[in-house]
Amino acid sequence: MASFAALGMAIASCMDRVEPGSVSIPHTPAPLLKEDIEKLVREKQKKKTTLRKLILSIAPAKKSSQQKEDDPAFIKQVETILLMNEMMNTTNQEVETEIFSRCDTPLKREAVLPFIMNQPIRQQALEAVWQDIVQNANIQGLVMRDKVQALCEQGNVRRSGISLHAMHAALLAVRELDQEESIYQKLKPHQIPSPLILAGIAQIETAGGKNFGSIPLNHVVPRRTLDNDYIPHLTNMNPQGVPLPLYPNEVFSSTGGAIGIPQVVGNTLKNIKERRDGSKLNMFDMFEGMLAIAYILVAKGWDNQSREKSRNAFGEYGAWAYVNEFDNFWKAAQTHAQLLKEPLFVRG
Repeated sequence: MASFAALGMAIASCMDRVEPGSVSIPHTPAPLLKEDIEKLVREKQKKKTTLRKLILSIAPAKKSSQQKEDDPAFIKQVETILLMNEMMNTTNQEVETEIFSRCDTPLKREAVLPFIMNQPIRQQALEAVWQDIVQNANIQGLVMRDKVQALCEQGNVRRSGISLHAMHAALLAVRELDQEESIYQKLKPHQIPSPLILAGIAQIETAGGKNFGSIPLNHVVPRRTLDNDYIPHLTNMNPQGVPLPLYPNEVFSSTGGAIGIPQVVGNTLKNIKERRDGSKLNMFDMFEGMLAIAYILVAKGWDNQSREKSRNAFGEYGAWAYVNEFDNFWKAAQTHAQLLKEPLFVRG
């Protein structure tokens, strides 16, 4: 724990900052028991609960529930949520590796992936989940569009290329943003950035979802900022439709406190559009991370009808660190606009 001298200096400087090695803020509860997860999943199925309402009302289970015969799908869902909850409660690389080794289905791998913070195991998990996506598409008789794959390859738009996984998520995201019945906030057609822009930003910011940073969020962000900007979002993301909270000490960030796929900081995070049910986007999920990037760009003035406005939005998004890449992205997005209207996988 921080010494009294260190605490005194922190108070005197009015920084309200958490020192490395200090007590987690807020305290992270132990992963929920199986009985608690079963209750959450049942309530999710009944659609009787609002976000976080149930999680805060759960009392620790004292003994195993006595069920006669559970539906196999229910059992699998409970197992999946249990693994996800374990992953949400650690940033230890060895523990993350062990948890992921127990993810023996595509559903389990997809559920835990967003909450893997260490880059080596995250990269391994991304590759596994991508293979799951490709195999599932093939089973359904879908094939990857060669022209989109070629567009993402090294040197065609970016020197290092663009992740196909990120592009897949971006293509789905832009379609979702134009749907009236979506659970996400709809955008006007001229506001929806090209999927090439969304995937490109994710590639620049996180190497296509591989790198979230390596510092616990509560070690770089002042306590007051955590309380006001980060915690209301992190504890209300409702992953897999279940109200499980994530805490700052279980999240890796950049040195500036940027988190997730969009690498967003607190004062921007609190202004990102919510889902229509009032819950927050999961910043660590590839698909919802793309939605977040789109919402941020629009808030900064993105307009497909104005190159100047879009360039300014792109520049502001990255604090002007990579605005020199805008021209390549803009030109490619205009040139391949028709190509980018369909998903990555289509009927063969």
